[in-house]
Amino acid sequence: MGGVCCGKMPDAVDFLAQFPPEPEKCLGKPSDEVFTFNMTQKLISLNGQDHSIKTKDGQVLATLQKKALSLRDRYVLKDYAGEPVACILEKVMSIGPVFFVYSFKPYFEGQLPTSEKQGGKPLYAWAKVWRKSSWVNEYHICMAIENNKYAPDKDASYKALSPGMMSEQLMVYKGCQADAQAQLGCCLVKKAAMSPTYDVTVAANIDLILMIALIGIKDKVDK
Repeated sequence: MGGVCCGKMPDAVDFLAQFPPEPEKCLGKPSDEVFTFNMTQKLISLNGQDHSIKTKDGQVLATLQKKALSLRDRYVLKDYAGEPVACILEKVMSIGPVFFVYSFKPYFEGQLPTSEKQGGKPLYAWAKVWRKSSWVNEYHICMAIENNKYAPDKDASYKALSPGMMSEQLMVYKGCQADAQAQLGCCLVKKAAMSPTYDVTVAANIDLILMIALIGIKDKVDK
């Protein structure tokens, strides 16, 4: 399942790989089969109310809430039951677009909480998401490796690429190997021309909430 540098998006059946279950490494409950859902474009930029991410049959998968009173933009992701599972904050005073995804639970055993809190609850470093300078959209997700430190870019856990210049779509790979043929596809983000909605397909056992956070961050950066 190799990478696609340009051209049209691949089909999910050809692109998505098989991954072992790692529920403890997921922000929400992962699906044990390939999962599809819709997500409104620019969802993270919308203000004033909660916004739902829904499955193809209209069931609420997650809810995104912007905390307008924060000193910097803060977004809270809730699961299908309305429980907060992640918090997204933009890094201020950075050279390029960098966002942090925090969780209400540790990413690894013995991890200490950060100084950030949400609703009075401590937040734990989970992932750093940033856009790499490139002729196409390219985003990397580096997971936490210490209390408030993240893996170096060469060890990024996920890499997301657009299929060409000006494309709003993404092919997401688990792993960041230099050899494109060794990369394993884990998520496809498709969008028809002029459509306000993304069609997202996620491989089994991949973190759905983290993929939602990635798409929302990509939208905010590309606005």
